Amino acid sequence: MHADALGTRLREAFGDAVRGAHDTLRLRATTVAQVARLMTLAREHAFRVAVPGGALIPGPGIVSLDLEGLARFNEVDVASQTVHVEAGALVSSVEAHLRARGLTLGTTDPLDPREPVGAWLARGAPGARAHADDPVDQLVCGLEIVLADGTLLAIRPAPRRAVGPDLVPAFVGGRACLGVIVGAHLVARRATPRAEVAYRFATRDAAESARAWIRGHGVRPATTTISQDSHGAALQVRLEGSHALREACLATVDRVARERGGVPASVDEAHAPVPSVGAAPSDVVRALARALDPADVLGTRPPHGAPPE
Repeated sequence: MHADALGTRLREAFGDAVRGAHDTLRLRATTVAQVARLMTLAREHAFRVAVPGGALIPGPGIVSLDLEGLARFNEVDVASQTVHVEAGALVSSVEAHLRARGLTLGTTDPLDPREPVGAWLARGAPGARAHADDPVDQLVCGLEIVLADGTLLAIRPAPRRAVGPDLVPAFVGGRACLGVIVGAHLVARRATPRAEVAYRFATRDAAESARAWIRGHGVRPATTTISQDSHGAALQVRLEGSHALREACLATVDRVARERGGVPASVDEAHAPVPSVGAAPSDVVRALARALDPADVLGTRPPHGAPPE
């Protein structure tokens, strides 16, 4: 569809929610129904939709989706330690809301204060608590997603692996290959005092080995990060919990790190930047994308089957 005709068609459907012209068309959605309608129109009129946090391959016929107007979140469920938020809510705002109630997402500082939840999750929630640090922990227990054909998929909140296949990992870090995240049930934890320690190692492999052994000794860090420079690698471990728990874990971390050649270092020296994006979508996710989005509405398939950038 020609850009002018596309702009006219979108304004007929969404009115003043459509901004820009020609190749800068943008929909500022305020409801999930608008997102679903945009996906349906994209399939019918052969244009693509750029989603916050997505991996859309540049080209003609693209309409940008703005979710800043879809930013409401419900009251925190302190008992279950969850909060239900819309995709446009800023991660920093959610964290501030949780902190006021003695809870936290437990993310690595600093995060981009302008990052909305939906884009953050689509990119793999960089800086969030790593599953490998605490295998029984989870960040997301439920999602609402608008698929490429406009269908709303709701993954209801549930404990990890308690209700059949876990679809959440297909969307968190999926770079919008499968659909647009429009809402999320995030899992918080109690905000408790923290302790951070760091150790330098001769190589990154040595630091990775120490991290694995620390986890294997029953320590569940809040976060672990490894940074590397020309002099070797540094492992930073953040621990949370009661004083007694932190002291016991610190003793184990220190013993394991030293046994594997680690030398105590300053936390500032070992600080690792928050990654800009998590791991690329898996082959399984890309295969699902081909099945769920045959018209390539979300624009994540480059020519000749090469992987998205």
